[in-house]
Amino acid sequence: MEKESEHFGLTDEEVLQIRRRGGGNPPPPAAGSAGQIVREHVCTLFNLFNVLIAAALAAVAERAAALGMRRLCHPQAAGKERIHRVPGA
Repeated sequence: MEKESEHFGLTDEEVLQIRRRGGGNPPPPAAGSAGQIVREHVCTLFNLFNVLIAAALAAVAERAAALGMRRLCHPQAAGKERIHRVPGA
């Protein structure tokens, strides 16, 4: 039984021959500049929805503050109002 080779694939000489004939894999396409890549990943429909939701929440909070709805704007302050009890009630 023959000993199996430890190396798999083409030899360097075989690769050179194939490349001389115009064969081989084409190079990968250029990904673009760093600015283009960032824009493609930041300017997405999902992020647009997040911005719209944040704007809507900010508008509701501003409106609630203008109407004096302190509990909606500052939930941590909700239990700090003074309670006036009538004696004997």
